[in-house]
Amino acid sequence: MVCRVLKMKLDSKAKVITTLMGLVVACGSIIELFGVISPSVATEAVEPLQIVHQPPDVQSLPVAADFMTISVSVANTRETGLKVRLVGARDGRYLDIMLPKGRLNAEDLPTYEVKIPAPSAVLTYQFIIHQPDGSLVPSRRYTVQRPCVQNYKVDVSEEEGAFKREMSELVSRQNQLARDVKNYEAALKVLEELKVSVPSEGGAQ
Repeated sequence: MVCRVLKMKLDSKAKVITTLMGLVVACGSIIELFGVISPSVATEAVEPLQIVHQPPDVQSLPVAADFMTISVSVANTRETGLKVRLVGARDGRYLDIMLPKGRLNAEDLPTYEVKIPAPSAVLTYQFIIHQPDGSLVPSRRYTVQRPCVQNYKVDVSEEEGAFKREMSELVSRQNQLARDVKNYEAALKVLEELKVSVPSEGGAQ
């Protein structure tokens, strides 16, 4: 008789435990179905910003000094008020331009545009996004180089001395341009080193 009573109690507890386990499984299914997760447990993965840019076609560049449009888009955000800079060199002259506020394009990507004079020979540049936490998102470097230098003509009817002087000036311009590009690259390297060495203050800069 005692054994029968104990067995009935054990069976009753087993049923209760089975019922509770069923409720736990059911609650887990509801949470998974509706995404009802405690804010302290849920973590949302944030995709890093990605710079989307297609450099201008060399063959479609306007004549030197005429304005051309540079356009850049930013993926993984819909924020059109990001701080986006264009840093580079046009024919050896340093460029540092803050792009105006962007707009959403047909693909819902924030797109920023700026007009700059077309280069006579070469344009090198990259984009830098300043994030609210003070970190920087740089793009790769882009180079747009004409196949030949514009506005240079050789008049074969001139005297040999004048022709040599013109050739000398052209070579000098090319050497100066090469030195300016190297200086620009050195400056960018210093900026990158400063970015690594200076700790972020956690605020917008």
